[in-house]
Order: sequence, then structure tokens, then C-alpha cells
Amino acid sequence: MRFILFIFLIFASQPCFSQTVDDGYKAYDAEEYEKAKAIIIPLAEKNDPKAMNAMGVFYSEGKAFEKNRQKACDWYEKAANANYPAAQNNLAACFGLSGGRPTNGAQAYKWYLKAAEAGNKSSQNALMKHFIDRDRKKSIYWGKKAAAQGNAAAKVSLWMLNEHERPTASEILCVFTKVYIFKQSTNACDD
Repeated sequence: MRFILFIFLIFASQPCFSQTVDDGYKAYDAEEYEKAKAIIIPLAEKNDPKAMNAMGVFYSEGKAFEKNRQKACDWYEKAANANYPAAQNNLAACFGLSGGRPTNGAQAYKWYLKAAEAGNKSSQNALMKHFIDRDRKKSIYWGKKAAAQGNAAAKVSLWMLNEHERPTASEILCVFTKVYIFKQSTNACDD
């Protein structure tokens, strides 16, 4: 009987649920970086693509870890190879101007395309910009995909090309201030 009680107490003392990557991001957003790392690291070590991408974000932003674009890109690459679209988008940026990898337009395009085809609106917007002077039809195609998902930067860009109805005034203002002036992410103004 004591043995059964002992076993019961061991299992009862364990958390009733496992912590998720979303829990890690909540801790990160609350600036509880040690807690965020305690949640994310074990998941990333178990090859959870979302957690591996989170590790990349942590290194890229330099809050939970010392800023290190190369390590960030290493984590993005692991998650990208596991077909995680957000990581594919982030890895594409590593090969672009964001650093962490030698600049390589072909690699950036490859990863943006994979992510865009998987529905990543940031990559769809990146391809819209990529094709704007090369192939207007492809540019509009990818822009409409991103706009349909609420990407305000794509909506404004398409509107400026006379390919989309007028975005809201707040979307226009947000895109011009956050994206074009302050160089924030093209997702900074999304729904």
C-alpha cells in the first residue's frame, strides 16, 4: 500500500500538462527570459521545429541570449529543414541583408519560395517585392496572397500599383511609418 501511495505522489507532483512553445513565447514577451529558455531549450533539443525557430528568434533579438545572428541562422536552418514556414522565411533573411550567412540571393529566393508556397505571408510579401521590377504578374500574385492573409504592407503596395482596393487609413499610416520609415517587419501592421 505504501508503494502505491508513493507512486501516486510522484505522478501527482508532476505538472498536469507539458509546457509548449507558446508558453515559452508568453514568458519571453513578459521579459521572463530564463523561464522562456527553460521551456524552449528542451523542446528545441527534441527537434520541435517551432521551438528551434524560437531559439533563432532569441539569438537574433539578443534578449534571452547574447545577440548572435550566426547562431540564430543555425537554429532557423534546423527548423527550416523540418519544413517550418516561419523558419524558412527567417532563414531566407539570413541569406539576404539580415546577416548570419554569406549573402546569397539564390538561397534567399529558395527559402522565401518554400515558405511562401506553404502560406507564410512575410515570404509572400518578400516575393512580391522581389518580382516588382522583374515580373509584375508574379509580383501581384504573391502580393494578393499576402494581402488575403491580412498583410498590410502587401495591401498598401498593391493599392499603389492599382491592384487592390484602398487600405484603411490606419493601415496606410502604419505601413509608411513602421515599415518604410522605421524599417520594422512587414508584419508590424497586420490584422
